[in-house]
Amino acid sequence: MKITLPCTLEAELVSSSLGVTHKERFLQLKFLLIADAVDNTKTTSSNAQKLGELVLVYDENLEFNEKS
Repeated sequence: MKITLPCTLEAELVSSSLGVTHKERFLQLKFLLIADAVDNTKTTSSNAQKLGELVLVYDENLEFNEKS
């Protein structure tokens, strides 16, 4: 499967959290993926489109942790 993303893709951090259970500790980062179909200015565009969310979970060694 191949996924093609727009070249003006931005990721905005919307939440971060630390988790602790009896067996593990982890860091979770949640990003909002935004495509912007305008020029290269730093202003936010009304043409911005939310593509989805990306959640990354790292273990206590800061290694990527796959959770199903």
